[in-house]
Amino acid sequence: MNNRALLIVFAGLVVLMMPAVNTRTAAANHQQVIEDALKELKHKDPMIRQQAAGRLGGQVAPPANVIDALMDAMEDTDFRVRANAATALGNFGPHAAHSAGVLVPALHDSDRRVCDGAAIALGKMGRKVVTPLCGVLNHEKKDVKVYAIEALGKIGPEAVGAVTPLTKKFGDLDPVIRLKVIWALSRIGPAAEPDLVHALENESAVIRWYATTALGRIGGDARTSVPALIHCLHDEDHRVRQAAAREIGHFNPLENSTIKALVLAIDDPSSSVSFNAAMTLGGSGRPAVAPLVRYIKDGSSASRNHAIRALGLIGPEAGDAVKTLRMISRDKQSGLGSDADWALGKIAADPEETPTNPTD
Repeated sequence: MNNRALLIVFAGLVVLMMPAVNTRTAAANHQQVIEDALKELKHKDPMIRQQAAGRLGGQVAPPANVIDALMDAMEDTDFRVRANAATALGNFGPHAAHSAGVLVPALHDSDRRVCDGAAIALGKMGRKVVTPLCGVLNHEKKDVKVYAIEALGKIGPEAVGAVTPLTKKFGDLDPVIRLKVIWALSRIGPAAEPDLVHALENESAVIRWYATTALGRIGGDARTSVPALIHCLHDEDHRVRQAAAREIGHFNPLENSTIKALVLAIDDPSSSVSFNAAMTLGGSGRPAVAPLVRYIKDGSSASRNHAIRALGLIGPEAGDAVKTLRMISRDKQSGLGSDADWALGKIAADPEETPTNPTD
């Protein structure tokens, strides 16, 4: 083999070895960054400790000693170090789930930024932190409960174990807590449905209202709850009926039996229930047109305007209602002429026969 050939072979070997060399160099550099940051985490200057905590949170696969060091940093006297340590632990997600032991107590830290960081971090750690979070849902401080609920909501479907404890919080005296629970349960999703349906039978109208609203926020994924929501249209409390009439609209397309129940709800003695039922029908499209037309012909004058408005909201798909609406528009005794004009304008009927002054 001549010298030229040897040079070519040698160059090829060098090229093949370069990735391995680069990998070892990168690994060595990575380890050095960790070691330097761990040392700086104990520095007397809080600014240096703060920066060190931030750098440690950037590791992809953290060694156990990194997580342990950051957990220790959650006891630092400087709030900035604690906040950065919480954020860093959150960056590791489920890998740092055992740090819940220091993050959950941090939900009532003296500095709000630490509380925020701990809540966000816990929300990234998955099912393993659900139990400790549920353990503070009855904390004496409102903020702690809010942070715990928010973290459970951010965990999402993996927080299925929190559904029952969260549903019980519908009985909390603070409306902010109850609204946060609705949000959290909607994030958890269909797994929350059975508990929420059961809550619809609670003796408290407040709890029934919140459970109804939560099911609506879950929406189509909780479709099997629709019969229970239809039953709520007959609840003794008008607020529950109002919520049911509104939330059923999240389950489009609606079945004929659901449309029929909503049409009947237009006659509810509460105007808010009647209005919500009509608005939901207005978003359900063509299947609601025929039942609404029949209602306009036979229903009470007090609620017929809501049904007419629903047809207008359906728009062009409500073309079959044009004839009936024109008759109402021309009937000066009905008192519904302006509503019919508005609906005809929305349906965009024949401009030659549509009244020229539809009001919005």
